[in-house]
Amino acid sequence: MIGAAVLATALAKPLNIVTLDVARRFHSLSTLRYLIRCCELAKVPYLQLHLTDDQNWMFPSKLVLGVEKLNQHRKPAYSVSELRELQSFGRKRGVTLIPEIDLPGHSSILVRFDPKMFGINGRGNCINFASPEVREFSKALLKEVSEVFIDSPYIHIGGDEANYSELTLDPAFSHQKAKQGDSWTTGQSFVDFVSSLCETVIQCRKTPLLWEGFAPSEYAKSRIPKKAVVVAWEGDYYPAEQLVRDGFSVINAGWDPFYVVNHYPYDSYTLAPLPILFGADRHKFGTFRANKVPLTTSRGSMLCWWEGWEWNAQRYLPLRIMAFGHSGARAEYGSFLKTSMARLSKLDREVFPFNVTSQGKCELAPDCFTKSLSLEVSPLDPKVQIAMRTDGEVPTIGDLARTVTLNKTTVIAIQAFKNGRALGETMFKQFSKVSEKRNLAFGATVRATTVEDPQFPLSCLTDGVADRVGGFWLGYPNPATVTVELDRAQVANRVEVVPFWASGDRTRYKVSVQSETGPWEQVGDSSERSGVLDSNGEGFEFRERGVRRVRLDVSSSTQYPASIARIHEIRLF
Repeated sequence: MIGAAVLATALAKPLNIVTLDVARRFHSLSTLRYLIRCCELAKVPYLQLHLTDDQNWMFPSKLVLGVEKLNQHRKPAYSVSELRELQSFGRKRGVTLIPEIDLPGHSSILVRFDPKMFGINGRGNCINFASPEVREFSKALLKEVSEVFIDSPYIHIGGDEANYSELTLDPAFSHQKAKQGDSWTTGQSFVDFVSSLCETVIQCRKTPLLWEGFAPSEYAKSRIPKKAVVVAWEGDYYPAEQLVRDGFSVINAGWDPFYVVNHYPYDSYTLAPLPILFGADRHKFGTFRANKVPLTTSRGSMLCWWEGWEWNAQRYLPLRIMAFGHSGARAEYGSFLKTSMARLSKLDREVFPFNVTSQGKCELAPDCFTKSLSLEVSPLDPKVQIAMRTDGEVPTIGDLARTVTLNKTTVIAIQAFKNGRALGETMFKQFSKVSEKRNLAFGATVRATTVEDPQFPLSCLTDGVADRVGGFWLGYPNPATVTVELDRAQVANRVEVVPFWASGDRTRYKVSVQSETGPWEQVGDSSERSGVLDSNGEGFEFRERGVRRVRLDVSSSTQYPASIARIHEIRLF
């Protein structure tokens, strides 16, 4: 049990947290250790593990033995010893782990495990929080979590996106309503449940965290303990500014700029460009749909990684964690970016003690190839051995290899060994087989009216590749304009544009061309087109002429959110 002095010190620190979704996609312990090191580097004091969700159950509970057999990724939950070793690893680096058990929503795995006990009328994604048996289970589960995460002054209980529309038809709610009176509602039952979980966490001498997932009401204001901290993330349930006015302690996790969503089932990414995250005001709550709202008070902020593969976590999160750790700081963005990339490069040399070289990659598209790709891994120390796997698993000493040839899109896992023991961490890296389409705009310079994210750069628009799903320019906010600038005028009569296509959504834009001098001429309007696109995009033909510049004016997208532009490629023929 955490001591009173330690708890008081923890509560005095700004509550700035990085949350990792390890319940939807598997993240190895090695990747978690790597991201703890990134938090240490960025001086982010807390790392929260989202341990349970509909897809997978990653907490080693004795109360639901066998539930992990339902895990969609077919991997077991982390063990108690693994979680305690991870906490010790973080403690030595000034990073405290916070557990999150998402209740009562995001819990369809429990309903599948025992429909009679957990289901509302035996089904759904929300456990039956009106059931006394389920309530006792939930309290016992949180006590179990408290005993495993002994260092953490906080436990996150969940509380968001609970679908309990059928609760009025369930006998457990009918019995509860008979006791509470005819005015008792399902919303009050929900608030009463999350409040009881908060009280359990407080009894464990920890502070409860919960998502903004309940509606404003006098009952919520009086029932939810004031010691609880509400994480405002969307504003649709309980607007952030109203939470503050109603006396709740609030953490700012607004989508803009604190969400990093990989997305199911494709890498489409919803996130604010890095410069916006770097310059974020933690006392302004924002989504991608509305202007930011000032908050008079905020306990801290939360950077959330949702639905992501661990190789994408290694690729995209380190720099975003650095920006999160510095967000709102009085520093110049360019200087921050240069310094952070140098510090992360140094960290990578320490945890990944080898160099990876390749032959056969595309000229302009990183980690892409068109036919085959030959990789060679060279240790920095000649006494170090290298092991590799291509099935997503962590390599063992039995997987020794230094070269591999890829003929399809593959995730490579690379691990160094010395004297038979793992050295550093496992690098996970995806290499994508693509089609490269050379054209008059290949390698051309591109400018935009929006700030550039270095991980989704403007150069993606002219790298010749449009079929790596996660490789695109991300512009925010719409309307946004990009201009392709050729070195000299080229005779052309066709422009091809490839918006993000994997989701089946449409991007609304107009395309124009300009000669060396003279006015812009609009040659296409996507709003006049319909149908499903693929990586070939859509073409717009015009009278043959010399073209020096191509401009794309993006207005919106049917893909969420409409305010983000995602474009793979602009081609000229």
